[in-house]
Amino acid sequence: MFDDNDDNKSSNYLNSFKDDRIEIINFDTIQKDNYDGDHNWNLQQIDRIAEIKNYALKQTIDEKYDAVFLVDADLVLHPESLISLVNSNKNFIFKIFWTDFLKDGNYRPNCWDFHSWNYDNADSILQLKEKGVFQVGAGGACTLIKNELINKGLTFNRIPNMRFNGEDRHICSRVYALGSEVYVDTNYPSYHIHDVNKYKEAEIWYKNGAKQEFFLQWLDDKWENKVTKQFKPLTSIFLKIKRSFYIARRTFINSLK
Repeated sequence: MFDDNDDNKSSNYLNSFKDDRIEIINFDTIQKDNYDGDHNWNLQQIDRIAEIKNYALKQTIDEKYDAVFLVDADLVLHPESLISLVNSNKNFIFKIFWTDFLKDGNYRPNCWDFHSWNYDNADSILQLKEKGVFQVGAGGACTLIKNELINKGLTFNRIPNMRFNGEDRHICSRVYALGSEVYVDTNYPSYHIHDVNKYKEAEIWYKNGAKQEFFLQWLDDKWENKVTKQFKPLTSIFLKIKRSFYIARRTFINSLK
């Protein structure tokens, strides 16, 4: 585990997990002058996180581990999460979770078809309600990476000509450049505590069996309609604009008569 906390209480809590099997590695705290808590990271912060995760990749090779499992601190996992990821037999795969970043009921998965956080169509999102393993363009935060891929030189290093925030975007691009694929496992979703008001709900969810069905109350018909509307064909939008233009022109011409 990596201790990158700037709060002694957090560090002390982390150290309470330490035993003979667990190593806690201390890193200097990330400079948070420009961090507002909403994942709007600057390049320095992205590079710092990449450095930490690259250390884990290096340890996987040095210690001859089969894989590395990286989990963000604000996730609550189902007890079967890691087993499910391992059984997928994929070199790079992560567990799904859903987040309502804007608090408007528009829950989004932690994956996308192409950078940055864009999708080819509504089905790319809607299908992720179902249980299974799906190939995606990118994602992360709860990721299993096999040493077979790490041995090829995979890192979280930022790609200079890709100005996307988030180290996961860069490593996923490297995965495809190395001739492999990126997958998301929708079995046993994780709970993302994306704000402090969510921890109680996460606790209740876990105590009640961490059931996947819990998230269906978020991903309901209203949500599906909202997702679908975001992907209306542009041709229909252009036709509406064109129709409005002709109506306005006709009205203007008639007013001159």
